[in-house]
Amino acid sequence: PGAGKWREALWERLEGALDGVYTVAMTIWMLQRVLSKKRDPLTHVLFLDEVTRDGALAPSAQFWLNLCQTLSVRLNTVFHRSPQVKEELVSSYPRLAGLLDSLTQKVAKDTSVKGVLPALPAPDSGLRLQRTAEVLQNAFLAQSFNRLSETVSYTFGSRNLPNRQEIRRMLARMLQELQILGYQTAPHIARLMVANAAKALRLLADRAEILASTGSELRQVSGACSQVQARNIVLCCRLQEVHACFGAVMPQLGPEDQARLGEALDKLRQVAFEAVTPITQALAELLEVSLLRIHEDKWGGEGGEGEPLGQSVFMSAFLMKLNHCSKEYTSKMLVGAQGGESTPADDFLSKAAFTQEAVAGLASRIVDFFVRHASLLRPLGQTGKLRLVRDAAELEAAIS
Repeated sequence: PGAGKWREALWERLEGALDGVYTVAMTIWMLQRVLSKKRDPLTHVLFLDEVTRDGALAPSAQFWLNLCQTLSVRLNTVFHRSPQVKEELVSSYPRLAGLLDSLTQKVAKDTSVKGVLPALPAPDSGLRLQRTAEVLQNAFLAQSFNRLSETVSYTFGSRNLPNRQEIRRMLARMLQELQILGYQTAPHIARLMVANAAKALRLLADRAEILASTGSELRQVSGACSQVQARNIVLCCRLQEVHACFGAVMPQLGPEDQARLGEALDKLRQVAFEAVTPITQALAELLEVSLLRIHEDKWGGEGGEGEPLGQSVFMSAFLMKLNHCSKEYTSKMLVGAQGGESTPADDFLSKAAFTQEAVAGLASRIVDFFVRHASLLRPLGQTGKLRLVRDAAELEAAIS
């Protein structure tokens, strides 16, 4: 309770001090406004021109310069000589940045009068005021990134892949660092926090890339799914959950922040695809070899000639291979196969699952391969045409 009262007292004094700054800024601006209208009765020169002669600053500009210099000195002194106050200001820096931003906006709004110099001397006056607390800002961002990197390293720090619950705990901790984006946060702080999250996601992608298995075993798909192959499939699904979670946050961000976070998510997506690409390529090659047997069947008969109307020999073999691939590999890539409680990100996950995209790409490649080779069949009799139509329907149904 004592510590809580001390903190509240600190923030009350800060808010009171900034209210005092606002009052002084308005008083000086009113003086400047009077000076801009009154003239010397003898020379008829504006008093404001007399004040700013020889390159001197206007009263409001001089006040703002003095304010930034004084505040910078005082905050640096606090940072280096008062550990207790430093700790509070660093941990709650977004609150301080919000107060400074509110002061700037309030002064700008209340002194925006046509034909009168504003109280803020330059468009970047707000940014200059924020820079007075740069030492606190840097410490806050460093602490925030340390928390993000620690949770990433803890989750992906060993050779064992994290389970779904561990992934969700990691995501919960990471999203805690972005919770301030839901409040009236200073825009530059929001951008810096998103940049921190993007750095953490790139670190996660690097760790995941190290965990991914490599080697020729990934392409051996004629038998059951091996531990190495299953490991990469699970890794891809875990990265997909991370991608979906942060993808659900994207609409809340501005265009610049979306681009910054999107680059990190693209890297995550690339690592996930690279983990399963050898498997999907090997599956495609296995199924294509099976489809090549289409040229071994007889298609030129009319009526009773050729194969009887029914399933072709090559299609029977192909469907067996396809069933094997689905049971051992592609079914493991489906979203939600791991179970667990539903979260709001799951709705986004169902719409943006790139493991489903990988499987759809495999299916598209197989259909394209079948169509290209079916178009080469010569001679093609009436019975052969009917069988080919039946085979195409069975292929479509099996892939769907």
